Amino acid sequence: MRRFLPILLAASCLADPPRQGDLESVTLTGRVRLDRNNGADGVALRSSGVRVEGVTEMGNVGDWRLSLNASAAGESHQLASGIGPALPTYEAVRELDLGVVVSSPANPAGGPSRFFAFEVGSRTADEARLEQGVATSFVGGSTWKVDDTLSLGFLVLAEDREVEDDLFLIVPTFRWAFAQDWTLATGRKSLVLSNLWAKDETLSLTVGYEGEETRLQDVAGAEARLLDQRLFADLGYGWKARGWDIRATVGCELDAELEFQVGGVTTTADPGQGLRLGLIGKYKL
Repeated sequence: MRRFLPILLAASCLADPPRQGDLESVTLTGRVRLDRNNGADGVALRSSGVRVEGVTEMGNVGDWRLSLNASAAGESHQLASGIGPALPTYEAVRELDLGVVVSSPANPAGGPSRFFAFEVGSRTADEARLEQGVATSFVGGSTWKVDDTLSLGFLVLAEDREVEDDLFLIVPTFRWAFAQDWTLATGRKSLVLSNLWAKDETLSLTVGYEGEETRLQDVAGAEARLLDQRLFADLGYGWKARGWDIRATVGCELDAELEFQVGGVTTTADPGQGLRLGLIGKYKL
């Protein structure tokens, strides 16, 4: 994790505040990871997965809006290792998340918009039970509209983790329309440069971070977990079709690390660089 931290802080890319446009929507995501070359430890990894996310409005309490977020995901992993049998394998991963978001709309007079989100989820592999992988997280923050081209804000992020120490960070966020049809902004654990290429068509370059902790099935009676971290760069093309906002991406991993923990003993492996392909579709209900 430490080798990723300077880039994460520079990109301000550790969370994504909910936006009004996300309400009453369904998002479908499909991704594939293919080997470009094996890692230094002789590790090869191929992955594919799908995710379904839904956001629905629950109602208002005064000026605050309550929404419910839910997601389910399934992944398939093929892991080959040249460093011996001590490295656990994981093939089928499932993930369930449920979160509540409390948000206030932006003040037309220029005041901040605020939000608070609490999420409970579980991510487990193979024979591990869902209750073995339960984790919680909290994120909150504010955004101020400085003018028509610039918005600034901050996020407070807290997560409980098992492989590494619990996480607590305060990071800045922004959205800057620095030229006609061009914006630079913090996104979902990423920094995104985008261009409105044509009507309803967008080109983007995303540099981001993915870090997932998975509860694996026990190894010889000992508890096993995996922290999978990726730093990536993706090119994206987005368009609209029949009520869907669709985005296709292609990219590569700039750095990656697999950190296995079995019975308190940690083994780190380098999965090499991977080619990334993705297709994301969001439908506003």
